[in-house]
Amino acid sequence: MFIENFAPTWRARSVIEITPEFLVSNSIRALLLDRDGTLTETDSILVESKVLYWVKLMKRAGVRLAIVSNAFKLSRVMPVAEVLGIDCVVIGFPYLIGKPRPEILLEALRILDVQVEQALMVGDQLLTDILAGNLAGTKTLLVEPLSRRAKLGTKLLRYCFETRIKSRLAQEGKWPPYGVSI
Repeated sequence: MFIENFAPTWRARSVIEITPEFLVSNSIRALLLDRDGTLTETDSILVESKVLYWVKLMKRAGVRLAIVSNAFKLSRVMPVAEVLGIDCVVIGFPYLIGKPRPEILLEALRILDVQVEQALMVGDQLLTDILAGNLAGTKTLLVEPLSRRAKLGTKLLRYCFETRIKSRLAQEGKWPPYGVSI
């Protein structure tokens, strides 16, 4: 697998840094959003008010939104989707196609009726979210996790693999700086 498959198109500290103007300037009509670590803290259904406001801003701007999650049960994702008013939720388990496989993203794009080149996958993990977006052909944006709390498997992946991948991408000049301004 090529190291470029792990390179995000952009980086931001949080989803709330993404603006409608940025999306328009990059021909993006839809956001595919990871849940854990991106919209909420890991294993939480609580949504911060600033994330709720940001989602309302995106919806007012006509941006189509989907939550794409590797959760095994819709019951873990639906409370967040309901609070945010996001109708499109795709989880990997029923299809056995969780991230990083691109099918979960392609299913969300089919439901949203958006072309792959008009979508942005936003998540906090290189090995799932960013890899899935790149394999699907979307633009990708890596955000910092909302908290340091993470599942053991996620911590191991970040420590053992993501730090090395980031370092290699930086050495090759393929690690983008923070910023999603137009």
